[in-house]
Amino acid sequence: MTSPNTGSNSGDTTTVALPKGARLVVSVPNRFLSSKGQSVQLNTQLLDASGQTLPLDDLKLLFSSSRPLDFSISESGLVRSLKSNGFSSLTVRVEGTDLVAVQQISV
Repeated sequence: MTSPNTGSNSGDTTTVALPKGARLVVSVPNRFLSSKGQSVQLNTQLLDASGQTLPLDDLKLLFSSSRPLDFSISESGLVRSLKSNGFSSLTVRVEGTDLVAVQQISV
């Protein structure tokens, strides 16, 4: 697995050594927003196989929305509703790994 700026260097990419069984978990305080323009912060955790929290400090998280015309999402995971009615699957990936988490949201 690779990611920029973490682990040991090999050219432009760097190897990320995550523990076996590590998983990414994403949640929002409220997945049902009430109006256009409302914002909510995604909470992202990296857990080991036993459920203990691991640091995310050296990992780059990539955020995306399946419906970017309904919900925007910033590089820090701040989600904003762009319409009065809509839904989206919000995806968080750890760059350079196969770790992915998805959270549904609607307005």
